[in-house]
Amino acid sequence: MGVNWKFFTGSLLASFLVFGVIFNLPKIIQAAQTINSATLNGMSSVTVSVNTSVSASITATLTASGTDDWVSTGWRINSGPETCVDTADYTTGGPFTEGFSITSPSSAGTYNVTLTIYANASCGNPSESTTLIGGIVVPGATPTPSPTATPNGNPGAIWTTDATCGDSQQDANQFDQGDHVFINGSNFNGNTQYAWSITGQPGNASGDPNQVVVSGNQTTDSNGAFCFDAYTVAIDDCGEYNVDFENKGDNYHISISCAQASPTPTPTPGPGTPSPTPFCDNEEFPCPTPTPAPTVLGDNDVCTNIDGVQTSVPNGLHLDASGRNCVDYQLSGPPTENGSGQVLGASTSGKVLGASTTAKTGTAEDMVGLALVLSGTILVGTSFNAYRKVYAQ
Repeated sequence: MGVNWKFFTGSLLASFLVFGVIFNLPKIIQAAQTINSATLNGMSSVTVSVNTSVSASITATLTASGTDDWVSTGWRINSGPETCVDTADYTTGGPFTEGFSITSPSSAGTYNVTLTIYANASCGNPSESTTLIGGIVVPGATPTPSPTATPNGNPGAIWTTDATCGDSQQDANQFDQGDHVFINGSNFNGNTQYAWSITGQPGNASGDPNQVVVSGNQTTDSNGAFCFDAYTVAIDDCGEYNVDFENKGDNYHISISCAQASPTPTPTPGPGTPSPTPFCDNEEFPCPTPTPAPTVLGDNDVCTNIDGVQTSVPNGLHLDASGRNCVDYQLSGPPTENGSGQVLGASTSGKVLGASTTAKTGTAEDMVGLALVLSGTILVGTSFNAYRKVYAQ
């Protein structure tokens, strides 16, 4: 029997193929690439402006080498073209993490981002991919609102009230120091903020000429009305003040005038200017000039003409008319009395200066007694002479 070489060759090749498949089956079963996570700026979704750089990151695990390596990475936004990034090369093992940048779209919207890892360079032979749904959000540009202009001829009106809100019929324009000035208004644009201020009138018309004493901003209600406590009248305020609310004006007056608040200072007399004559108790006549008290010199020395310090008038002396010298009492006449009944030249003890302290001053009774004594002496002497003559005979 001859050998069928064609059959033998076919059988041999089939055996080798089956052997090769069985030998590599574990590798085929284990070959896999797994993306563990993917983020954009560290999150699953990011909100950025148009044409903004976003940091993408992928972490993957490789369980076989060869066709399942990780050599390059691609990214795509929605169904647009893919961009390939030449990332680092990885084989079996992991997990491995690669980062790269992508650019946000140039128009507003919400976009899906698909990230794919490749086993070959230039993004060939795709292996594994993941999609971040709504991964990039580009918001539309918010238009800057234009300020609401107050139309010409705005019918808005303002008025001031004292200590509380009130309608225009309660308009108050006279205030005292310490009062609260409320600013009221109506018919302005609703829900609109306006600037306001209170300013003193110029010159001497107010205590704060051309000065803003208070200012701020106030928002109207939905009907264009408002009321607020704007200012407390200061203790040094006086005169007239202007209230301005978005070019609408009012004014109020302080009850005390600036002339009363700031009296004219009394001028200082210059050289040669006589001092004004003082008046007593608001009377029309000048005050009398007080008599100056005598000046006691030298440690309370009463007698300036005697050496040493004399704290009282020495016995036998009295003060002269100047009240400063102690002199002998002149016996040319009796001492005179002053207006208080005190004998000039006499001490307060009732003793005559210059007389003995044992001698008493003569009274009417003393003079009568002295006359009687003298009369008796004369009579005794006369009687004695008469007796002597009679005896001699």
